[in-house]
Amino acid sequence: MPNYVERVADRVESVRIVKLLLSLLALPFYLLGVLAAVVWLAVRWCVAAVLVGFSDVRRGDDDAG
Repeated sequence: MPNYVERVADRVESVRIVKLLLSLLALPFYLLGVLAAVVWLAVRWCVAAVLVGFSDVRRGDDDAG
């Protein structure tokens, strides 16, 4: 059974540095996309809440909130 150092050396040889660097380069864009999606969802949720509130006020519902 190989020792720890030999196993780490084998693992280092299998790491593809270009793929790693490209993945790290793409990470900020991925996070920006996730943030944009969360913001878009929050805006849609707020718009829907406002529309429901206006609808309740126009109908005169007293059981809202």
